[in-house]
Parts: sequence; structure tokens; C-alpha cells
Amino acid sequence: MSPFDFEITHLKVFGLVFVRMTALFVVAPFFGSRTIPAAIKVSLALVLSLILTPLIPVPEAPFPEDAVGYALLGVGEVAVGLIMGFMMFLVFMATQVGGQVIDLQMGFGLQNILNPAFETQFPLVGFLYYLMAILIFLGLEGHHKILMFLVTSFRRVPITTFNLDSMVLTRVVEAFAALFSTGVRIAAPALAALILTSVAMGILARLVPQINFLNVGFSVRIAAGLVMIYFSLGMFGLLVRGALDGMWRDVAFMLRHM
Repeated sequence: MSPFDFEITHLKVFGLVFVRMTALFVVAPFFGSRTIPAAIKVSLALVLSLILTPLIPVPEAPFPEDAVGYALLGVGEVAVGLIMGFMMFLVFMATQVGGQVIDLQMGFGLQNILNPAFETQFPLVGFLYYLMAILIFLGLEGHHKILMFLVTSFRRVPITTFNLDSMVLTRVVEAFAALFSTGVRIAAPALAALILTSVAMGILARLVPQINFLNVGFSVRIAAGLVMIYFSLGMFGLLVRGALDGMWRDVAFMLRHM
């Protein structure tokens, strides 16, 4: 092999490493936020790829000579990055689901705000829970763990060796289903308080029909929901930490079966 061929081979390795990192940074929590300019994401992926490429062994099988074959290898690297990032983001989707359930019961269903991280409309409590989950994630050094898992992925799933196992698809479906159960557990304290408030107002409406509970009920439900959200913050933190621990286990499992 001539020195020129050696440099071309490492350039191809660099391209695949860069593609996997970029795909992960598109959907991973914190790094995938749209408040972070795309230029910064690409620059970070470029710098990390330059650092890691000399440490990654060149595959024994030769790279395809044609562009189509090399592009197919790139598709596999994109799949690895997207699957990892998607599994990491499910926890934050669960917090939004829980917050949206509370919003609907409190009467905030039509009151949405712009989430600059995704440039979409989010419910009020859902956005609050999302921000708190991000703070917990950063406090637990989750952004460092993302980079650690990214580096580990090149040992567990070397470039050009991606294989989509049925166990990976099964785990993705299970994690997506667990998203809704986690969201319900997050919303459970406030949801229970709101249901009891509705029952109490229904009983009072029958006992004291002179009072217009239709107008009073909105304020009472909002107050009950906010009070219960405050007192359930400790439980929220425990649920998010448990969900994050499960998330890291799921990502490690998928890296073993890809």
C-alpha cells in the first residue's frame, strides 16, 4: 500500500466517524437543541472526529471503491447515531407527555408557548418539566456521558460493521411504550389532586347550587394543580433520575446488539 492509499483510507474512516457523530448530535438531548447553532454542532463533531480518527483501527475489509458502496456505509453510521440519540431523547419526551396531561386537566390545553429548543409549540407545564429534566440531566453530567457513549460506540460497533438486530428493534419499541407510562407517573400526583378537586366541586355544586362553580372551578383547578406540582417536585426528580439510569442501560444494551 502506497502512502497515498494510506491517507485515503484514513480519510474514509474520518468521514464515517464524522457522519456518526453528526447524526447523534442532531437528536441527542442538549446537543440536539436548536438554540445551539448548527455551525457549533458541526464544528464540535469535526473536532471530535479529528481527535478520534487516529485511535480507531482501520477495518480489515477494504472500503468500497465506488461512491454508492461508501454511501451505504455512511447510512449505517447515520443509523447508529440516530438510534442512540433517539433512545436518549425518549426520557425528555416522557416529561413533556406528563406535563401535557396536567395541562389538559388544569385548563391550559390551549395555552402553548414556543419552545426555542425545537421551535415548536409546547404546553406550559410540559415545557416546565422539560426544562427541569434538562437541568437534572446536566447536573448529573449527562452531556459528558453522551460523549463517553459515543466514544464507546466505536469499540462496540466498529465502523462498517452495523447490523440491525431484531433485539434492537424490540428494545426501541419497548422504550417508546415506556415513554407513556413514565409520563403518567410524572403526572400522577397533580392528576390525582385535580380529579379530587373536580369531585369536590361537583359535590359542592349539588349542595350549594347558588354558586356558579363553572367560573370558580377554573381558578380552583389551576391553584390545586400548581400547589401539587410544587409538592411533587422531589418525586419528579426521582422519576427523571430513574428514567435516565434506564436510558443509559438501554443505550448500552443496543450497542451490544448492533
